[in-house]
Amino acid sequence: MSEHTPTPYTVHCQGEKEFVWIIGPEPDSHFIVKMLGGSPVSGHGIPQPITHSEQLANAIFFVNACNNYQSLLEACKAAQGQIDYEQCTDASVLLEEAIAKAEAGQAKEPT
Repeated sequence: MSEHTPTPYTVHCQGEKEFVWIIGPEPDSHFIVKMLGGSPVSGHGIPQPITHSEQLANAIFFVNACNNYQSLLEACKAAQGQIDYEQCTDASVLLEEAIAKAEAGQAKEPT
């Protein structure tokens, strides 16, 4: 599998009825994601379209998650090294699970 486009990503749109898209860093920007709306396509199992405001909210969520992923993972690892495991078992378990999920990844290539 290829490496992902480096961050930071940014959200762009043209007006309130146009597509929303996410692009990679300047100066070699290119589309990372194009949020599609419009009419549903019947018979193909494609979900109903979302509104422009939902497209924009999703794009902002994706960009915030992607741009902050590495620093949040590093913060979890740093916090993990500072926890008194006998005093904070719940926190240590949550950190271990979060780190394991982040490092393993949840999304897979489509088959």
